Amino acid sequence: MPIPLSLTRRTRFKTFFFCTTPSAAVGSSKNKTLLAQAADLATAAAEQAGEDAVTAATAATDAALAAAEAADAATTAAQEASDAVAALSESVTKLIAGLQAQIKSLAAVVAKIAKKVKA
Repeated sequence: MPIPLSLTRRTRFKTFFFCTTPSAAVGSSKNKTLLAQAADLATAAAEQAGEDAVTAATAATDAALAAAEAADAATTAAQEASDAVAALSESVTKLIAGLQAQIKSLAAVVAKIAKKVKA
């Protein structure tokens, strides 16, 4: 015997709302699924943020090490320049002392010549 059309429609209508409206059993599993998905997304976001933080920290550490190496190289170059200036200063001081000695000798010779010319 065929089912009347009005009864079929009522059954479909009730079934539709029963299937789409979460009942205690359906809703709780649906909520667990959504919570699990949200937890997975949050975990993935946290892991990505952690990886990004590690990458940034590594880059910052590398930059700091490079800056320290550059500072060490600059300090070494400055010390070498200071040593070169000190050595040059010592050489100039010796040259000046030698020139002063020559000037005294020449002054003595000039004084002798001046005495002979007056005499």
